[in-house]
Formats: sequence, structure tokens, C-alpha cells
Amino acid sequence: MRTALALGAIAALATSASAQIASQPFDGITDGFVISEATPGGFFDNRGADNFNVSTASFIDGVSWWGTEEGFFSIDFPGNIASFEISFLNDNAGSPGSVASSTTVSIADANLSATDTGSDSFNGGDIFRFDFVFDTTPELPAGDYWLSIGANPVTDFLDDDSFFWAYSGTGDGTLAQVTPADGSGWVVAPGTDPGGLSNGLALEVFATPVPAPGAFALVGLAGLAGARRRR
Repeated sequence: MRTALALGAIAALATSASAQIASQPFDGITDGFVISEATPGGFFDNRGADNFNVSTASFIDGVSWWGTEEGFFSIDFPGNIASFEISFLNDNAGSPGSVASSTTVSIADANLSATDTGSDSFNGGDIFRFDFVFDTTPELPAGDYWLSIGANPVTDFLDDDSFFWAYSGTGDGTLAQVTPADGSGWVVAPGTDPGGLSNGLALEVFATPVPAPGAFALVGLAGLAGARRRR
């Protein structure tokens, strides 16, 4: 009985390992981008988002996304990008809704890495893969959500190079854009993006399921039972 209790507790905790819950990587082939700015009033004043599902209540451990710095006034990343705003939005009848969690990440943040993919964008800029690991993991209940990542510029107006979020060849064919980039008036494009080039935005989401109630208590009981046996 004590052995079964211990094994059951360990099995419950084993299910909490981090896993990929959304996968729409950049394939190196699908060309095109959505301009995604975090600050309303920018040169393009546009922001993108894409949908994903959380099957069970989870802690979001990290996200990955692909894209390029615009490169019209500066060359390649980081160029004129000072930070990224990573936002998880609640689903509102198939459209991005209220903000569930939002984190602003400086490009100098130790938890953010940028890796050159070796592919170039239409304007000659290098396409990077960005990976960010959360210090404080957002907790999302099971349900449908949208991931929106926008860039904040170093300077405004003529030096306002923007972040171009790359398309992915995979996904469910649904993404959203909003202009102005203030989060109101999202336009969802089911079936294809507005340019007809992709199935979604290039992103990945990693998460750890929230332990079931009592899982840690079971571990404690198993340890207590073992201690009593040793006595």
C-alpha cells in the first residue's frame, strides 16, 4: 500500500514536466510577415496575434517566435528594437480579447536569446529565432488563447523601424491583426492571413500542467509512511 501510494504520487508529479503546447515554427520557406508593434502611434501602428489552446490548466514556461527587424533605417536585430511585449490574450468568441498576462522583456534580458536562422527577409535582414523563459510563469486555465508579441522601439518617427513577425507554414490558418496597435478592433482572418501567404505566425509555447490538487500532499504522505516504516 505504501509503495503504491509513493508510486502514485511520483506519477502525478511526473506529469508536470514542461511540454510544447503550441508549435508553428518558421519553416525557412514561407515568406511574409506581420508588422507587430507594442506601442500605439508607431510608424505602422499595427500588431499581430495568433491563437493556441491550453488543454489543461498550465504554467507557461516559455515562448519562441521568429522574425526580423525592419531594417529600413538600421541593419538587422536589434536595430531600433528596445524590448518585446509578450501578451497572452483571452479568446473572445474567436477573436483576441482581454489581456490574461503581459510581460515586457528588454532585448538585454538574460532570459531572452536571439539566434540567426540563416534565412533572410524580403528586405535583406536576417531572420532570428527568439526564445524567452519566464522567471515568473503565467498561469492560464484550460481554454483558448492568443499570443501577441509586439516590439517597442528605441526611438520614434523616422527611426521607428518595426518588428516583422514571420509567417509559419503550419497552424490552423487563423491569425489576427489590429490597427492601431492599442488592442481594440482586432481583425481575424480565418482560413488564411490577409496576404494569403501562410497558416499562421511563427511561434512555439511551452508549459507545465498545474499539479492536480493533493499531488504534493500524496508525496508528503508517502514520505511519512516510509519514515514510520523505518522506525
